[in-house]
Amino acid sequence: MYLVLMEIGYMEFELLQYIWVRRWYFGFVFHFLKWLMEFPFWWEQHLPVSGAILSRSKVPGFPQARTSAR
Repeated sequence: MYLVLMEIGYMEFELLQYIWVRRWYFGFVFHFLKWLMEFPFWWEQHLPVSGAILSRSKVPGFPQARTSAR
């Protein structure tokens, strides 16, 4: 049992060492995933095109209620 725990600890150490050696790659991947998750919110905040698209929607009073709430 102790040998199994030691082997698991060594595998974990190898994984951490691998991440540390390639930390720029993992940082880039995590940064890209974070940007991918935050992009729709950025799109809504910074591009007024979506408001023009919403004003043509068929829901009555929806864009007005949305703009007055801001």
